[in-house]
Amino acid sequence: MTLLLEINSKTFQIESSENRVSRSILPKLPCRVIFETFGHNQLIAFSSIRPNLPKVQFLREAHAGDIAYYLPWGSFAVFLNTSAVSGYYAKLGRLN
Repeated sequence: MTLLLEINSKTFQIESSENRVSRSILPKLPCRVIFETFGHNQLIAFSSIRPNLPKVQFLREAHAGDIAYYLPWGSFAVFLNTSAVSGYYAKLGRLN
């Protein structure tokens, strides 16, 4: 499924991942969040959306353009560069 993400008045297409996290979050959209720079590799946005996640496979490596949900903080992350991640990131999709 293709979604739209607007950041700073610019619209990006996202190809959503087929996994439990995406299936749990997609019905709860649309939502408005504010992204901010986090470190040198991410944009993050906090959300009130909480997925129902009995079992999740977490990312070991994120690539530039990946969008993920960080479970401990309940935040969305857009990765700016490819890097290893510490866990608890569930991939939602990828910017096209």
